[in-house]
Amino acid sequence: MSSSHYIYSSYYWHRSPPLSTQHLTLPFNVCVCVCVCDRSKPWEGSAHVPLMCAGPGILKGKTVSTPVATMDMAGTFMDYADATPEPHMTTRSFRGILEGKAGAIEDYRPYVSSGLSNFRMVVQQMGEKQYKYICCQGSCPNPPSTAPMPKDPEGFVEMLIDIIADPYDMKDLAPTHRDVVEKMRPMLPEAYAHGCATAAAAAAPSGQGL
Repeated sequence: MSSSHYIYSSYYWHRSPPLSTQHLTLPFNVCVCVCVCDRSKPWEGSAHVPLMCAGPGILKGKTVSTPVATMDMAGTFMDYADATPEPHMTTRSFRGILEGKAGAIEDYRPYVSSGLSNFRMVVQQMGEKQYKYICCQGSCPNPPSTAPMPKDPEGFVEMLIDIIADPYDMKDLAPTHRDVVEKMRPMLPEAYAHGCATAAAAAAPSGQGL
């Protein structure tokens, strides 16, 4: 069994009475979050979706901070069903992480990626840090007030976020953490990697290489 949920800006909480159905009674209040938003943006409240799993062999009461991709839920379910993915499928299993197997985190994806519309992003664990690198063509969708803007409406712009220290995406680390940016940028699709690299080079002070 698995379940996911997300909370984004513009929400309110409602304390509901105990739920009752024909087959199930829950003798407790339930917090319901109503959001006027969607999962189409690169910001934490939209893209960072908590995942809860329970079942035979899955560690009980364990919290894992390793980023995983929702597309890999299919591969994980197939793993538990002893099914083999079709050759063209890119889904992978994180069953070993759920069961706490040695080396499972290292054997999983080196990074997870996402994107929609005019942005692409990657998230990677680096030691105790979790960095999110974002590249947008044009302005990033509904950006925080501190987000950089492109030089022209169709230009590229990049951001680097420490998602543990900065869960609201307010501090862009790209100008000061160039080594991390240079490591993560090639993980993007080629058009976005090239676009943000070109924009960053153009924005660099004269004589300063990236």
